Amino acid sequence: MVIRKRKFILAFTCFVLFSSAGAIAHAEDFVSFDPVPQHPPSEEIFAVNIVIEAKKYLGTLYKFGGTTPTGFDCSGFVRWVYQQFDFSLPRTAREQAAIGEEISPGDLQVGDILVFKAGRTGYHTGIYVGDDRFIHSPGRGKRIREANMKIGIFANKLISVRRLILK
Repeated sequence: MVIRKRKFILAFTCFVLFSSAGAIAHAEDFVSFDPVPQHPPSEEIFAVNIVIEAKKYLGTLYKFGGTTPTGFDCSGFVRWVYQQFDFSLPRTAREQAAIGEEISPGDLQVGDILVFKAGRTGYHTGIYVGDDRFIHSPGRGKRIREANMKIGIFANKLISVRRLILK
C-alpha cells in the first residue's frame, strides 16, 4: 500500500510539472508585453512639482547675485527651480518678466511666475503657490519664504504673471 502511494505521488508530481511546463512556455499568448505608453506630465502635475521643488529651499539665505542653493537672489531662485525641470530661464527678474505666456492676474495658477515692481525701476520675481501666496527670496539678510501677495510691500505691485507652457 505504501509503494502504491509513493508511485501515485511520484506520478502526480510528474504530471503537474510536465503539464505546467507547457503552460509556462505559452504564457506570452495570454500576457501583453506592449510597453506602457509614456505621456508627458499634465500642466497641473508640472505646476505642483514646481511648487514642491520651490518649497525645498524655504529658509535658504538670500545672496545678491546668487543662483545656487548656497544662496539665491529672487531671479536666481526662480531660475534654479525651473532649471530642475529642464527650463532655461533668463538670469534677471527684468528678463524673466518677458518670458512665457502673459496671464491675467485673475487666472493665476500654482507654479506661475509673479513679477512685482521693486523700487522705481526694479523687478522682483517669485513663484505662485496658491491662496494669494508665493515663494520668493526677499532680500539682504532674509531667507526664502512664503508671502502673501496682497498684503504688505507686495500689495498693488504685481505687474505681470508669466506661465511657462510644457511642449
